[in-house]
Parts: sequence; C-alpha cells; structure tokens
Amino acid sequence: MCSGHSPEVPMLGEADWEGVPLTHLLKAVKPRWLSKHIAFQSADGYTTSLPIAEANSAYVIHTMNGKPLPAEHGFPVRVLVPGLAGYKQPKWVTHITLREFPMEGLWERRGERTDGRMGPIATIQAGKQVYTVGETVMLSGVAYAGTEAIEKVVVSINGAPPTHVRFTGGVPMRTTSWNTTWQPSISGVYNIEVTVTSRPGDIEASTSIIVEVIA
Repeated sequence: MCSGHSPEVPMLGEADWEGVPLTHLLKAVKPRWLSKHIAFQSADGYTTSLPIAEANSAYVIHTMNGKPLPAEHGFPVRVLVPGLAGYKQPKWVTHITLREFPMEGLWERRGERTDGRMGPIATIQAGKQVYTVGETVMLSGVAYAGTEAIEKVVVSINGAPPTHVRFTGGVPMRTTSWNTTWQPSISGVYNIEVTVTSRPGDIEASTSIIVEVIA
C-alpha cells in the first residue's frame, strides 16, 4: 500500500508473492557488529533503508502470482516487508548493503515516516449518490491493517449509534471486504461513516460518504 492511499485515490494492491527471506542473505555475508541498517539501491536510483531488526520479516521477491516478477513490479527482484508502506519496499533492486547508519530515501526526505509504519485503512462506496425513500442502499468497502487482523467493522448514519456489519477475511496481510444494506425511511442528506478496528490496541480508521434520499 502506498502511503498516499486514500478513498479518493486508491493505491492498494494484493498479490501472492514468493521469494527468499532476507535473513538467508544476511547469514551468507555474516554482518559485522556495527551493521545496524540494511540499505537498498534500485536500478532507477531509488534508495531507502531498514533497521537490521526488520530483516526477520523481509523478503527478496522474484515471483508474483506464480509467474516471474513483471518489470512494472520490480523485475528482477524487489523487497517485501509486510506492514510497511510501499516506499520502504523498493523495486528493481540492484544492491543491498549493510551500514552503521540509515540511508535516507526520497520519501523520508519529503517528510514520510522513517520507519514506514502505517495504520489501518477503510473505504466505503454506494451504488449511486441519489436514492428514493424505501429504496435499498447497497454499501460496501474494503479494510486493511497490514500485519494485523481486522476485528470489527461498524457503520453509522448521521451520527446514530453504529451497527456491526459482516465482513469476509479479516486475516493479516490480506484485504477485508465488507457489505451491508440500508433502507432510508425519510428524505434528506445522509452522512454514512464506516469505522474499522484492528489489533493491537484497538486501532481504528474511519471514512465516510454523502448520500441524498428524495421522496
């Protein structure tokens, strides 16, 4: 997921990846005790780095959805670190080096978090923007929380007490789909908000849309 993801500009993808654990490569080179960061350089000049502790969950990816990694997704290899934003998962990697200090990348210099951590996200959509009284409004969306599981999805209409809605998935490192229906009894403009919750610490994310109901 890109750190610039939003309901208006979705930048979230999902795939099945295969690769080599980064720890396997580190064992082969036997890092010195001063090596505390792993730096990556890409064919297009992109750079970023990770604390060496992150290597336990990182992979050097060569296969996507059962096929060799496509050029647009980083051929010949890219880095995958579950739970981090895309700017910490470089494509077209040509060099991996061990350093005492971190290597500041393009997006870190522009103000992004140096650790690349991201919270959960939620999206919501309706079939259309205008409905009639009594018509069934179909609401759906996606939730995602990186390495954490989605535990709860609730919808609130015009600030009313939220109601739980069903969802599928909810497992870490996968998108979670949810859907529900609503039948407005009076005309008006409605603000429909969805809130998703993940562990640990009951971390929440919310977003909303506006729907008009006419008589």
